[in-house]
Amino acid sequence: MKKRIVTLIMLAVSLSMLAGCTLPGSSAKKEEEYREQGIALLEAGEYELAVEMFDLSLGQTYGFFTKTELDICYYKALCQYKNGDVIDALNTYDGIIELKKKDWRAYYLRGTVYLEEGDFEGALKDYESAASLNGKDTDMLMQIAVNLENAGDETNALTYYNMIIENGGKGAAARRNIGEAYYKIGNTDEATGILEEAIEDGDIPALLYMADIYMETGDYETALSLIEEGLLAEETDDEVKARFMFAKVICYEYMAEWESAKTAIEEYTEAYPDDEDGQREYTFLENR
Repeated sequence: MKKRIVTLIMLAVSLSMLAGCTLPGSSAKKEEEYREQGIALLEAGEYELAVEMFDLSLGQTYGFFTKTELDICYYKALCQYKNGDVIDALNTYDGIIELKKKDWRAYYLRGTVYLEEGDFEGALKDYESAASLNGKDTDMLMQIAVNLENAGDETNALTYYNMIIENGGKGAAARRNIGEAYYKIGNTDEATGILEEAIEDGDIPALLYMADIYMETGDYETALSLIEEGLLAEETDDEVKARFMFAKVICYEYMAEWESAKTAIEEYTEAYPDDEDGQREYTFLENR
C-alpha cells in the first residue's frame, strides 16, 4: 500500500478537545458567528475565504487569547496550508507557540508542515519538542514515526518506534501502538502477542495492523478476514473504515484476485472520491 505523510492528521482530534469562553456580549457572539462561517467554508474547500472569516473572528477578541482563540488559530493554520500558503501557516503556528510554548500540538503540526516541505531539520526539531512535552501519547509518537518513515527517514522513524516501546502506556490503543512499534523494529512475535491483546480489548484499528502482518507473511486469507471484521464492526469510524477499505484492495491484489480488487477499489473511490491514492489505484486496476 502506498503510504503518505499524515499531514495534520491529529488536528480534528486536537480541536475536539478545545473548549472555553471568551469575551461576553456582542463581541463573543460575533466571534462565534465568524468562527462558524469559517468552519463551514473550510469544509466546503473555500480556504482563502475561511481564513478571512477566522481573521474576522480573531478581530473580536481585543487581545484576549483563550482556548477559543487557540481553536480558531488552529483552524486558520490548516486553511492556510490547504490553500498553499505554507509560509502563512508556519507563521500562524509560530504565533501559537509564542503564546503557548508548551502546546505540543503546535510543534507537532508545524513539524509536519516542515516535513512535507522537505525541511527535515525543522521537522525533527519540532517533533523532538512535541515528544518532550507529550511523550506518553503513543498516538502522537506513532504519527511522528509514520510521517518520518513515509518521508524516507527510516533511521529517525525507528527512534520514535523505539520511544513508543520504551515509554509504554496503558489501554488498548497504547498496546496497539506498542505492538505496531515492535513490528516496525522487526520483532513480529512480540508484535503479534501485544496486538492480540489490543484486539481482545476491542481496539478495532489493531485488526488492521494485524492484517498488515499477515499480508507481509503471505497469509492473505487471514488478513482478509481481519479486514472484513474491521469493516463490519459498528465502532469503526470513517477514517479507520477508509483504511480498512483500501487495505482490502491491496490484499486482493496480493492474492491476484483482480476482479475482486477492482470491485473493492470502485467501492473505495465512490466513498472517498477525493483520495489521490485511491484514484491512482483505480487507474492502475482499470488499465491492467
